[in-house]
Amino acid sequence: MRKKKEEEFKVEVTQTLEPHELKKTVYFGYNTRLLLNILICISFLGLGIFYLIESINFSKEESIRYKENSSLDYKVYLKENDFYDTPYLTKDMAYIASLIDTINIDFNYLFSIDTISNMDFSYGIYGNLIIADESGENTYFEKEYNLLNNKQVNMVESKSQEIKENISIDYGYYNRLANDFKMSYAIDTTSYLKVYLKIDKKNAEKETKFDLNDTDELAITIPLSEKAIQIKMDYMNLNETNQVLAQPEVAVEDMTVLVISIILFLVSIISFIKIIRLLSLLKVRSSNFDKYINKILSEYDRLVVETVSCPNLTDNNVIKIKKFEELLDVRDNLKLPIMYYLLVKHHKAYFYIKHNNDIFLLTVKAVDLEK
Repeated sequence: MRKKKEEEFKVEVTQTLEPHELKKTVYFGYNTRLLLNILICISFLGLGIFYLIESINFSKEESIRYKENSSLDYKVYLKENDFYDTPYLTKDMAYIASLIDTINIDFNYLFSIDTISNMDFSYGIYGNLIIADESGENTYFEKEYNLLNNKQVNMVESKSQEIKENISIDYGYYNRLANDFKMSYAIDTTSYLKVYLKIDKKNAEKETKFDLNDTDELAITIPLSEKAIQIKMDYMNLNETNQVLAQPEVAVEDMTVLVISIILFLVSIISFIKIIRLLSLLKVRSSNFDKYINKILSEYDRLVVETVSCPNLTDNNVIKIKKFEELLDVRDNLKLPIMYYLLVKHHKAYFYIKHNNDIFLLTVKAVDLEK
């Protein structure tokens, strides 16, 4: 009789595992996984922000002050005469026009700025001959002369740059031009020669934290064709303090630290996606796994016992069962209840029968049911 029962006791077994062949697998519950992913997301996000700030240099908008100072000096060299013992007269004096030979002008310009900068300076000296009516408002004749060809000066990693130039003006040449015009047309005129140093300055580099691109002039006015025997020259020095607005700047200082921050952000994003997926499980919905489990529990309510403890798969001989119907055959032959344990909510469950050191195990996985 016993032999007959053993012959009838046939089930479809997928695999029989000895205790030493079982691998211990750690499963985390829903709340544990959700908490771990939240901690990972927050921690890696914080570290990513920290390393990002460390790798990038942020400069605020600021006002940069710069100064321009200049001085203009000149000497009036005289023709040979019986009155003056010196070869020249200094500035801010009265001069006899017929005794003037040349006028030597010294231009001095100093640019200074609060921050170390790279600047390009281009400059030249020009003479502008003006012949106008007596009021000086209406111009009869105007001509510009290039007295010193354009020069270039570069300020490299510095806070200041100085420009010094000297020019000699042939007073008699320009005075004769003015007199000839006046005599040719028999009109009363006001004539003068404006000599000026023109300086163009701009940033040497395209990418700079401030934009400085303007032009300055340092000028002296020399009267011509005067009836009076005394002339006086007018000049203007440049002495200004200005400000330029430096725009905010973002620059990468350490590329390695930046790469680390990017990796940390990626890990944080992955954890955030997992959090979203876990939270989506809170929605009331019935998956194929839940439907399958609920169907078994409802149809075989008297045969299945739900447990709160996981079966010990390490110290017992585990016989894996392929179908629930086969597990019913085992139950009918052994007259033992089918035990049910939910390992991972919505994902994995055990149906098993324990007989001595044997465990007949049916594992139900959501991923298999989805296939």
